[in-house]
Amino acid sequence: MGLETKISRHRWAVLACCILAVSIVSINNTSFTPLLPSIKSDWSLTYTQGGLLTTAFFVGYTLGQIPWGYLVDKIGGRKVIFSSLTGLTAASLLFSRAGGGVEGMVWRFVAGLLGAGIFVPSTRVLSEWFPAGERGMAIGIFGIGANTGFLIAAALSPAIALRLGWRLSVGLLAASGFLAAASVAIWLKDAPEGGARTMSRPAPSLSMLKDFAFLILGYDQFVRLGVTFALVAWVPTFLFETHGYDLVAAGVSISVMHGVAIIANPVGGVASDRFGRIPVIVATLVAFVPCLYLFGVVEHGTVLWVLIVTMGWLVYFYLGSVFAILPELYGVETAGRAAGYQNAFASAGAFVFPLLVGYLRDLTGSFAAGWTGLALFCVAGSLLTLVLRRRLRRSTTPRQAQGTV
Repeated sequence: MGLETKISRHRWAVLACCILAVSIVSINNTSFTPLLPSIKSDWSLTYTQGGLLTTAFFVGYTLGQIPWGYLVDKIGGRKVIFSSLTGLTAASLLFSRAGGGVEGMVWRFVAGLLGAGIFVPSTRVLSEWFPAGERGMAIGIFGIGANTGFLIAAALSPAIALRLGWRLSVGLLAASGFLAAASVAIWLKDAPEGGARTMSRPAPSLSMLKDFAFLILGYDQFVRLGVTFALVAWVPTFLFETHGYDLVAAGVSISVMHGVAIIANPVGGVASDRFGRIPVIVATLVAFVPCLYLFGVVEHGTVLWVLIVTMGWLVYFYLGSVFAILPELYGVETAGRAAGYQNAFASAGAFVFPLLVGYLRDLTGSFAAGWTGLALFCVAGSLLTLVLRRRLRRSTTPRQAQGTV
């Protein structure tokens, strides 16, 4: 068997390891949320304190993005992803044994901090194994892991808790991380044997933060994850309070969005490989604008669910584009740091947008203002990215521009 054939086959094993690893992040991040009533009762928490269990994870996750990004560029993805999986799993197991809310928040913070070394390093590894023409597809398929992990946690966590209690439910799901870590240790390799690394536009990591293109892409990331978590946080409540759905039906909306995303991730990646990264980003942001606005004003139930399915598609359709463009602009060798900074922008959006929608709901008495506000952020993102496209067309060579702009 020739070297090229071995590389071609093994890259799918690498991709499978990355999918498994990122699914563990999703499982550990969401397995406790269906069990919050039991956790609140056990620890005598208020609703605000219960919400801080999620916030604590994302504070740690945001702070961990850049350090893990530096590490993957220095020591390679295999060591980083293995270490991150092991640390995330251990912290989640300790959370399941915590004696109260404060200790629980500490372990949630630690879990986020240690678990931040999986998504960004995986995009770096995939950039080594897949050529530019297939990179969007690879990252899109990789994104399925997060959606699958959410669906697994949503299905298994309550079922296990009903029989064994919330602590064993969280602990058993967390322990699956050790199996994922073992898979990474056995099958994941940092780069193809004999593969050559290329740099299309080398950039010292700190200078990225002064680069116009990098900041615009950071804004797009800010909007992408911000809209995602605003929808996850508020759509069930919106359906329950505004449209009279029961809690079960309202909660199904989130599973629907993640289910649709399993298809949207790879399809969006393939589209970005074929039509270019920036066209896919712009088209997605433009499509969000009428969807978000209409979501706040329509009354018909069928239309509401069509919009939910559409927005579930859109939030993940351009995941491949926003990460696949980074090694093309800044080089594979700095892709870890670049993705670390970009994911920090994204995590900031995950903080800000749910709070913004909640604030506007309190201020106006309606969710419509919040959905319209998100639509305006998408308008700004599409216009800024169009400006970026024009600049890149003037500043890059035809070979660099191909597949990007």
